[in-house]
Amino acid sequence: MNDYVLTCCSTADLSRERFADRNIQVVYFHFMIGNEDYLDDCGESVPPAELFKRMGEGEITKTSQVTIGEYISYS
Repeated sequence: MNDYVLTCCSTADLSRERFADRNIQVVYFHFMIGNEDYLDDCGESVPPAELFKRMGEGEITKTSQVTIGEYISYS
């Protein structure tokens, strides 16, 4: 058993496979496109090509960290 847990946030921009291969626990941040909230889930909900296309079309985008409740649930 390890004496530590390796973690990072989704802003590391690695694939789910890369995280899993290295047993890295991930906290997924959020982003918004227009009025829709998405989890930064390694491009599964919104593939990068779609994100950049929508940004290029002028949709407003925002990012945010996890909420306190999400972090407490995570840890």
